Amino acid sequence: MPAAARCWAALPRDILITVFLELGPTEVMLGAEHVCTAWRRVALEEPALWRRIGRWRPLAEEMTKRRVICSDVAEKAMGRVALARAAGQCEAFKGCLDYEDLSYLVQRASSLKDLCIEEFHYKEGTEEL
Repeated sequence: MPAAARCWAALPRDILITVFLELGPTEVMLGAEHVCTAWRRVALEEPALWRRIGRWRPLAEEMTKRRVICSDVAEKAMGRVALARAAGQCEAFKGCLDYEDLSYLVQRASSLKDLCIEEFHYKEGTEEL
């Protein structure tokens, strides 16, 4: 007897949040939020999903190493979008930054507790530390 069809869009919000937290921000932004309107709404409106931004998950890190997911420009844009979605609740950020990104991070992440800068690009005309 075939299994009954399930409506994945009807999953309760708390279940979706739990699943999305396991996926991580990159996978939510590039995959899960495009499944349906209900999933996109949770991805856009739930700041808890964006408390840890960057390459924290092994899958995202491995795919980023291979440049399968996105270019540096796209990764920078995704970081800014994730910070906006965090609505001031970002607690951890990991990734590459430049002078402007650091300023944006300071403005948007007042709850930041963990910062891992993998690479920092200085603005022309500034001295390196």
